[in-house]
Amino acid sequence: MDPSKLMEWVKLSPRYLVPIGLGLGLLLWATPLVNGLRLAPFVAKFGPYIGAAFLLDWLLVFSAVVSPFIPTSDQLRAKLEQRAKLRAGQQRLRELTPAEKAILGAYLQQNTNTLYLPWQNGEVMGLVHEGIIAFVHSTARDGLPAPLNIQPWAKRYLSEHLELVDLSALPAALERQQL
Repeated sequence: MDPSKLMEWVKLSPRYLVPIGLGLGLLLWATPLVNGLRLAPFVAKFGPYIGAAFLLDWLLVFSAVVSPFIPTSDQLRAKLEQRAKLRAGQQRLRELTPAEKAILGAYLQQNTNTLYLPWQNGEVMGLVHEGIIAFVHSTARDGLPAPLNIQPWAKRYLSEHLELVDLSALPAALERQQL
């Protein structure tokens, strides 16, 4: 038997596998029906193969039903990478400089997701590079403040750990939009 043909059977949809499984089950356990159809010698001769096919069939049906609920290795890898990135970002938030604390504190103090900040500033670009804040769009022009959003995970973490930011007063430099 060609192995590629076996793979075609393995890929069958449950809508085909269930009737096949029911038919195999009838052959195995419906003795009056098997005797009435005069299939008893066939079942006696090929019973172990029919039983193996029955088990394989229902295992395939079970796997087809359960597989959508089991994450793939790519999904698990992506989730682990996302968690590692989140932990690294949270660690970075615990190591903020005073100027960075003031910038991020302004987001919390003003209870906003967007601030217009001078994008040429080193602290601002450092936070952008670290993925803590991000440009709203790419239309930043020289000398003009650009709209920058704080990432939701960062805002959530800083809201839970207010000791990591400077909420004492909105820096005057930030009020003038010049850091």
